Amino acid sequence: MEESIVSPMDEIRRNVELLESSLPKRVDGWALSQMSKLPFKVLVYREALAWRMAELGRAAFEEFEKDRLAAAIVLTRAAVETSAALWYLCGKVEASVESVEVGDIFVSGENILRQVQFTRLRTSFERSHSGVRPSYQ
Repeated sequence: MEESIVSPMDEIRRNVELLESSLPKRVDGWALSQMSKLPFKVLVYREALAWRMAELGRAAFEEFEKDRLAAAIVLTRAAVETSAALWYLCGKVEASVESVEVGDIFVSGENILRQVQFTRLRTSFERSHSGVRPSYQ
């Protein structure tokens, strides 16, 4: 029984290591496009999702190895939700490229920027430390 578990765990370990080794260290918006910020925003969001997936995958794998199932399952679900966000982004980009219009993705581009900047986290932190509610637009 244990042999059947060892093989998938080794495969998962190799896949996590492969993902971690291929993570970008830098994103150059100027090299991507000198005419629009939108491709840069999309690329930054995609790379942020890749980093998030790698960290969640590594953490979930380690929790499974330690037999800490509740934490492992929560982290695995977060990784699946990150994968869904990446799938959604890919669909938006494909639809925009096929239609040769950026209008639809631009609305999403604003959401992308907010997600990359983690506005909700920053807002919560500032509220709890300043007593003044910040207004973001």
